[in-house]
Amino acid sequence: MGRRMKVKSYPIYSEDMHTCMQWCLKNRIIVHVQPEVVFLPKAAKTGKYHVIVNNKGKVITSEPKYTNPEACSKAWEICCHFYENRPTDTL
Repeated sequence: MGRRMKVKSYPIYSEDMHTCMQWCLKNRIIVHVQPEVVFLPKAAKTGKYHVIVNNKGKVITSEPKYTNPEACSKAWEICCHFYENRPTDTL
């Protein structure tokens, strides 16, 4: 029998984090995490992750400096930032 995986928890940036994510997706702002891959003789993951923001076609990629939990936390933080600084006409 396999071992149970630990449940990962991320810091709460606001009480409505899921509302932030839903608003971003509805407004074509996609924030996701991607592992850095180095192409040696075989593709190898380095354990570092990028945070990629696609804001209505304009793609911004961070440096590969985050661990997986840090990158996921940063993605939530970015979504909440976009939601909190949204234009007032989209309320």
